[in-house]
Amino acid sequence: MFGRRLARVLHVRDGRLELLSRRGKDPVESIDLGPIPADALATALARVPDLLTFPTEAAVEIDCRVEEVEEVEGKDRVADLVQLTGDDLYPVKGKELYDYDDDWDNEEWDEEDWDEEDWDDYNAGRKHAWSRYGGACTRYDGLTAVRIHINGVLHLVAEVDGRWTLIPMDIYPGDGPPIPRVCEYFDHDSCGCDNGFWPSNSHWWTGSGNVRGDLHIAWATGVEDGDVLVARCSVEEFERRVAAWDYLGCPGECVIEIEE
Repeated sequence: MFGRRLARVLHVRDGRLELLSRRGKDPVESIDLGPIPADALATALARVPDLLTFPTEAAVEIDCRVEEVEEVEGKDRVADLVQLTGDDLYPVKGKELYDYDDDWDNEEWDEEDWDEEDWDDYNAGRKHAWSRYGGACTRYDGLTAVRIHINGVLHLVAEVDGRWTLIPMDIYPGDGPPIPRVCEYFDHDSCGCDNGFWPSNSHWWTGSGNVRGDLHIAWATGVEDGDVLVARCSVEEFERRVAAWDYLGCPGECVIEIEE
């Protein structure tokens, strides 16, 4: 977790599960979690309930080393278990997602006392926060910026049923906006406006799909801004909500096709 200088690793040694933690440059602490369990993550969370709880401003990298066949399931499970603290989440708008604010009043970040390891940690945080995709990030009403990556995938958050829920994003380095990453598409389309009544958005991307489990998302976005509908429900109920949302069509007149 960059910026707060905290690293935790679930580790197996001599047939036993350990949780290794290091805060700043303190010595590594080890918690023995017992013989290798069937569910290592559940065992670790039972012992350390805040294992996947992070402040909203922290830059976090989560790496789930699981077998390929289990990768999607393991990654999605972690995303659902992440908890965020703080109420200073702000709407995604351009490079704001990657602004990196340093708390210079905190003694831990006294620049004059930094050594090489301090600078390495600081630069890692800046690199993580200032992603090369910062310029491509568009603003979605309904999605909020955090700096959480899981297996290298950027996640934003949506408030679903009163809880902040991680939404994985596909980021395109070209002109296209980031699009929610889904494991199954229900629908997706793109179109263009030839100087129609949608002057700020010459292209329009829409779609819907399943994020994981019973979590679904629909989106409609131009180059500069967009909107999402996120819900936990059955597929049938979500399709009903999308139809009522009435936001997935191209914006109207002067529409031209975009070749896929």
